[in-house]
Amino acid sequence: SPGGFGGAVAAGGIRAPVAPGPKAAAKKVTAVSVAASGEILWKSKLYEASVKKVKRSLGKDDFIFSTQDVPSGGYICTVGSPSFLVREYSSEGPCASKKLAEHSA
Repeated sequence: SPGGFGGAVAAGGIRAPVAPGPKAAAKKVTAVSVAASGEILWKSKLYEASVKKVKRSLGKDDFIFSTQDVPSGGYICTVGSPSFLVREYSSEGPCASKKLAEHSA
């Protein structure tokens, strides 16, 4: 269809846009916010919510993640944000990977 729109043809030959169905919307959120294992990706959820709130792209300094090795094994991460958070948040305990530690913070 012209211009990538579906739907009925309105006066003047212009097609009215049609919103994607609920399955399409669910797939989009699932792909970004849930890992293949079914685990919620909290870092992605944090970014999604922040973008919706400020209605702009985020910069590299909007969130600062600091990941450290734990002597007994694993990683702990702390996240802070001068723009969005009033304090820093940390992983509840050691995680198996740096990526998991960031999602846990």
